[in-house]
Amino acid sequence: MQLKTAREKMEEAYTYTHLMQAEKLSSIGQISAGLAHELKNPLTTLKMLFQAFKEQPDMTVEDAEVISNEIEKMDGIITNFMGFVKQKGFKFSETDLNELIDRVLSLATYDIENADIVVKKDILENLPHVQADRALLEHVFLNLIINAVDSMHDGGEIRISGKADDSFVEVMIWDKGSGIASDLHAKIFDPFFTTKTEGTGLGLSIAYNIVNSHGGKLFFNSKEGKGTVFTVRLPKDGDK
Repeated sequence: MQLKTAREKMEEAYTYTHLMQAEKLSSIGQISAGLAHELKNPLTTLKMLFQAFKEQPDMTVEDAEVISNEIEKMDGIITNFMGFVKQKGFKFSETDLNELIDRVLSLATYDIENADIVVKKDILENLPHVQADRALLEHVFLNLIINAVDSMHDGGEIRISGKADDSFVEVMIWDKGSGIASDLHAKIFDPFFTTKTEGTGLGLSIAYNIVNSHGGKLFFNSKEGKGTVFTVRLPKDGDK
């Protein structure tokens, strides 16, 4: 019986790992379009400058600074993207949630701007740190932010707020989208459930399990036609 239970747990872990990888690949595909767009802007600037140098080879200090800034911008974009792609496994460390969310927002920049959405952050700078796997939490917040973007077809505002008590830190992601129908609330975290025409239907299910694996909870409140708020509750650093 113990051997059977152990085998079942191993099979469950194997399946979960591959499901998580499938969802991560889906996320990578989605933000790759944004990556291409974000790189195109600095590349266009560099192309114009080098074209000008062909005609007038004298480089000013201002031109050199523009080139340096654009190269740094591209390096930052690629570094963020590759960090999201390469990280594997569970590696818990002290994590600054404000910094982590800034990184996720940089990954989702194209989706946010293309959807004519404004993001407002509130009370995140002073949040206590948590013990977490940064790559997995990035996955959670990226999924929640992209879902919020997708829910607002005519643009709008996403608000990200935070608070803490003696034991837990909470980050809330608010949108003013279409909301979730009440009869779907019980299914939201089910594997393969989705209301989208595209996607794996694994995003929220995996996010839910990632937060649980950190000793936390992922839950939401939603009103159809009004919007949704997802809350990520995590133990404070040292309380897990």
